[in-house]
Amino acid sequence: MPKDKDTETNIIVLPDKVPVDNVLVDKESVDKEPVFFIESSVVPHTLERPSIDDFNVCWINNVCDCDKAVDLLCKESIIALDLEADNMFHYKNQLCVIQVATLDAVYLFDPIAISSGKCFQPLLGESGPVKLIHDAAFDVRLLYDYGVTPGNIFDTCLASKFLGEQAVGLSTLLLKYFGVKLNKEFQCIDWSLRPLNEKKMQYLVCDVIYLMNLYTFLSAAVADAEIEEEINEELHYISLCAEDDLKEKNLPLWAKIKGWKRLKRKQLNVLKVIAEIRDVAAAKKDLPPSRIIKNKTMISIAKKIPDDLKSLKKIDRFNSSGRQILQLLLDVIIECKTSEFLTSEDLIVFNEAQRPRQTKTEATRTKGLKKYLKVYRDEQAKERDVDAQVVIPGHCLKEICHSKPCNLEELAVVRGFGEKRLKLYGNEILEIVQND
Repeated sequence: MPKDKDTETNIIVLPDKVPVDNVLVDKESVDKEPVFFIESSVVPHTLERPSIDDFNVCWINNVCDCDKAVDLLCKESIIALDLEADNMFHYKNQLCVIQVATLDAVYLFDPIAISSGKCFQPLLGESGPVKLIHDAAFDVRLLYDYGVTPGNIFDTCLASKFLGEQAVGLSTLLLKYFGVKLNKEFQCIDWSLRPLNEKKMQYLVCDVIYLMNLYTFLSAAVADAEIEEEINEELHYISLCAEDDLKEKNLPLWAKIKGWKRLKRKQLNVLKVIAEIRDVAAAKKDLPPSRIIKNKTMISIAKKIPDDLKSLKKIDRFNSSGRQILQLLLDVIIECKTSEFLTSEDLIVFNEAQRPRQTKTEATRTKGLKKYLKVYRDEQAKERDVDAQVVIPGHCLKEICHSKPCNLEELAVVRGFGEKRLKLYGNEILEIVQND
């Protein structure tokens, strides 16, 4: 396991509940260097602000203690939840910390030491307490990858967005509502490093202790705006997308590179072999493949099929890791001109993804339809005093413009649209589609 350069510091634990390495530390004896500072005189906060000193903190890094903590937490009606990953530092992305907060305690779980997510399912699944997450899309994907099927979630970021907040980052909302400015020093670090020092522990704590109070405010506003169903539909859509991502792990390497669907067969032939070379280099260096050569650059190489090293180097400013494999890439690219590397399985995936290209007339109609639907969406959002995404989420608008449904049954199958939107807007949307 990689070692952090920082020295290990004392950890506050929950007495008589889940001891860590048999060490109990009195809260007052810990020298805390705050990872945030208050600007209450500059930004008056409107919500009650919890203090980090009001929370006991527990670090849990074994299955036995994890089971005890999960049993305790399952008795709660609501918990705050956040996750930290290794932030693109390694070949395989992994979940590194799970933060769970109650009204008076924060549990910091180590999923690197607790390798199976099964013990978390009762807590983080549908039958567990309400989970408060800020921006669930990323966290839900991490949980699926960890072996947990999450459920019963309230997304404070999504709620803020649907209520019309222009800036919905957690730091922005905390400053606005609590007068708290978070230090972003540890926002993009490698959380797989151990041990975690006291400052990092405090950073983890601060990411969750405000969510309860934020939820109290937002849930009331969501109820007043009558948008609970739309939020739940969007969370269901997020879960479906996470399930799709999990299935895509079994796809060929080239099929995981965004933009491959726009390639021709001979270009895909190139993408396949260079993707395999990049992946070998990434595994050897323990880096994400995109840090060897960016995905966008991989697509450009496949499209241009360069003939020589000079032409290849012109495609992008490659980093040192990428430059080390350029000659190897060129060799296989040249070989692709006379050899087919796509298998029958590759061609099945390729052919299934091909959509008929729109004619110029069809493209013009789609563009016009999108414009009219956006105008309608904005009008309805203004009438309800909610964000436009409440009326028609962007992903739904895109799918409606592509599929051009002819009846309510066809509109109902648009993922993430939902029954409420179908009742409120279905007939009017169909009229716009048909009259366009």
